[in-house]
Amino acid sequence: MPNMNGLEFLDKLQQDAALAKVPVIIVSTEGKEEDTIRGLQAGAAAYIKKPFRSEEILVIIERLGQGASS
Repeated sequence: MPNMNGLEFLDKLQQDAALAKVPVIIVSTEGKEEDTIRGLQAGAAAYIKKPFRSEEILVIIERLGQGASS
């Protein structure tokens, strides 16, 4: 992203009450465990490392949708 990184975007999103509950899936080329931990601690619902299979995202979206209906 040209003006901010994903963690900065996530922080801004969480500051908006209307958007704070929107689940965010981080998709990144950064594959170190500390990157994943940092993203999840920042409030991401999931963290996927590139390259990935589309099935991975579909499983996560389904899981997030189930959590919303509980």
